[in-house]
Amino acid sequence: RASAWAAKDEFRAQDGVGVAGIRSSWRIERYDEGDACPAHWDQGDSIQVLKSNGTKDLLWCSHTLLINLSAPEASVGSATRFYPRGTYDHAVDVVLPRGWGLVFRQRNLLHARQPVKRGMQYIAQAGLLRFLPPGKRFNPPIFAFGPGLQEEQEELSRADATVRSSV
Repeated sequence: RASAWAAKDEFRAQDGVGVAGIRSSWRIERYDEGDACPAHWDQGDSIQVLKSNGTKDLLWCSHTLLINLSAPEASVGSATRFYPRGTYDHAVDVVLPRGWGLVFRQRNLLHARQPVKRGMQYIAQAGLLRFLPPGKRFNPPIFAFGPGLQEEQEELSRADATVRSSV
């Protein structure tokens, strides 16, 4: 219990705001063989909560929480890959055992989901909610693909639109 409070105080010290909880809208994702998610920066998320005095608090998701739901024999691959320098020259892969979680900062952290090489994997994903201090403006990060991938995705979208319009 003491370590949970220490972690909460550490989060507060980093951003100067308190932790409000975990976002109630969890996503359960299934990754089949070959499925992956290219390198990207997460989009920010927020919700307003009505207080008993009639005012509202703005809660924003500062971190992502991932939990692996699959047994080790269910899949091979599918690490979460982080690029802490924001470029592809240095990467850190994290593979979670079943039931283990990973919490990472959403803002300015380039990351990807590596392909499932064999089998399938289920993960649960939610956001860590934090209070926005009074008077502070919320500037949410916008989803973006990693360096060089945005242009590639736009090209694929144009090619797909061309194929659909010729049918």
